[in-house]
Order: sequence, then C-alpha cells, then structure tokens
Amino acid sequence: MGSRASASALRRMPIQARSRDKVDRILAAAEALVKEIGYDGCVSSPVTLIERSGVNSGSFYTYFTSVQAVLEELTFRYMDRAYALIDAVRARGFASWEEANDAVVDAFEQFHRDPVVRELWNRTHMSEQVLKAQSQLQDYLTAVSQELLVASSHGRLQAPDVAYAVTTMVGNFLVQAALGPGPDRPDVLAQAKVVMRAYLATFEQEEGPRPG
Repeated sequence: MGSRASASALRRMPIQARSRDKVDRILAAAEALVKEIGYDGCVSSPVTLIERSGVNSGSFYTYFTSVQAVLEELTFRYMDRAYALIDAVRARGFASWEEANDAVVDAFEQFHRDPVVRELWNRTHMSEQVLKAQSQLQDYLTAVSQELLVASSHGRLQAPDVAYAVTTMVGNFLVQAALGPGPDRPDVLAQAKVVMRAYLATFEQEEGPRPG
C-alpha cells in the first residue's frame, strides 16, 4: 500500500484531539476557499481563511507559518488521496494490458478533475519539499503501472523499465494539459489512452502466451 513520505508543512504537530481538530478545520476552510477563489486568492486572504476556519489567529500561527504553508499541507493530504486511488486500481484484475493502461488513465482523470487539485498542481512555484513528494508519488505510480501492465500482458509486453516511466509521465502530462488551466480539452484527454497504448504496443511480443 502506498503512502506519502513524512513530509509536512506544519510548524508544530498537533498531539491532542482538540489540536488536531483545529488543524483539520483550517485545512477544510482552505480547501473550500481554494474552490471558491483559487490558490492566489486564498494566499491573499489570510484573514478570510482564519475567519472561515473558526480558530483565532494565535492558534492558526501556532500550526502554520503562512497561508502558503496551509496549502502545502493540503497538497500533501491530496497526495494521500492519489496514493489511495493508485492502490484501488492496483487491487483490480485486468484481462489485458490495454485494459490496465486505460484504468491508469481513468485514475489520472479522476484525480485531476478535482478543482482543488487543479489549483494546487498547476502552480509554477513549489517548495523543494512538495517537489520531492511529487517525485516519490510519480515513482510509485510508475511502479504500480509497470506491475499491472506486465502482469496483465501475460508475457506479451517486453519493455525496459524506462518505457513504463515514460508512458506514465506522458499520460499524466496529457491529462493535466487537458484539464487545466483554462477550458477542458476533451479531444486531448481522449488521446491520452491512444498515445500510451501506441507507445507500449511497440514493445509487444506477439509470440507471448495469451490468456486462455
């Protein structure tokens, strides 16, 4: 089962249930505010965020140095959701590598359709800690995708490890490009599965055993 590294943007870890509740309320308020006014709007509205959370400013700054830190912690929590999505795909069975490939793209789409994900993932400036956590998430996604594709190909896919990294990166990029920023591009989204299948098919060995 996948999980994010112990990355955190918290200034101080909440120990008691009441403290954890305060942190959760701040993050929930930030999530709602990002949906309403976007990442930049949230960053420029610290007073609104504090008021929405229902905690006082002293409590807010006990756990977070800034609104940016709140949104960074929110990013880490969304990464946990991404790991859960990947694990859900991993738990399924697939009759062919093409079916497994499409399931991975569907998971990309489900994750990146979330309006909060669009705002958090489309930022151009991310901290080193977030970039490292994203890299770890990408590595996990690649490993699971390779595992599923190889198992469901029944020996037909004979691709080097780097090919699976390439296909997941390309698929993820196309889904993100299709879903924002700006208007959705369903034409680009539809091509993600096609491009990934076409690339992987170049490594297919027809003489491999097929499922009976």
